[in-house]
Amino acid sequence: MYLQLNNISKKYGDFYALNAVSLSFENGIYGLLGANGAGKTTLINILIGALNATDGDILLDGVDVKSLGTSYFDLIGFMPQYPKFYPNYRIDEFLDYMCCVKGIKKKARKERIDEVLKAVNLVANRKKRIRELSGGMRQRLGIAQALLNDPKILILDEPTAGLDPGERIRFRNIITEAAKDRMILVATHIVSDIEYIANHIIMLQRGTVVCEGTSEELIAGIHGQVFSINVNEEESEMIQKQYLVSNMRRENNRVVLRVISDEAPKDAKIVEPQLEEVFLSIFRKESDTYENSVF
Repeated sequence: MYLQLNNISKKYGDFYALNAVSLSFENGIYGLLGANGAGKTTLINILIGALNATDGDILLDGVDVKSLGTSYFDLIGFMPQYPKFYPNYRIDEFLDYMCCVKGIKKKARKERIDEVLKAVNLVANRKKRIRELSGGMRQRLGIAQALLNDPKILILDEPTAGLDPGERIRFRNIITEAAKDRMILVATHIVSDIEYIANHIIMLQRGTVVCEGTSEELIAGIHGQVFSINVNEEESEMIQKQYLVSNMRRENNRVVLRVISDEAPKDAKIVEPQLEEVFLSIFRKESDTYENSVF
């Protein structure tokens, strides 16, 4: 299966939420990475049919999805950033209801519910009321309902919002397992969510694709631009004013800083870049990057 976006734009008055975005997807995991407001959710809403693009088209195996009607949407599983549930439903009741919504035949429902509960490790909790679930369990239930129709295209919008580190690891393992025979698009502003599981990473800024490639390819793009420097407190303050600092830690009475720069600071040594530093170098001018990112 091959999904192609050709020059997708979404315009509100004179403002472009998306501007001529062209992308292609095959089976595998794709990370859609960008600061809040970069256009990730707009792109997702166009993919799932919740929004109409101002310009451009989407092709599935060379066929315009508009001509496919509901058969295109039957291929999609979607988890929104903040999934809504009926708090008094049990997990199994909610999934049975979602089977009805998705048109899954009654005789196939129990087996399919069993399969998705096993996939997200909620079998033992199937009789729990949704109001009793932890945040991590709710997110896993959100993934479970998205998998019910065995979608060939799985789209997850900020799926780890509010999760602790252990649940983030569990999420990454679930997504990797689910990617065996489908294309998965994970939209996030948290680099660690997709750094090691995504086959391909797409970075959006102000509605435009600024770069894409494997994690290794993107990191190679800033090779020779990341440095480590060990300084005293006064020098540390100066470095922070003059350079883009991606990380810092204290060692005794000294400060070790990682600096992103075209030119090496005095006495600094080159170090291997990290994907977070690619993200930071691209979005350094975005004010909400500093407010909402994980750095």
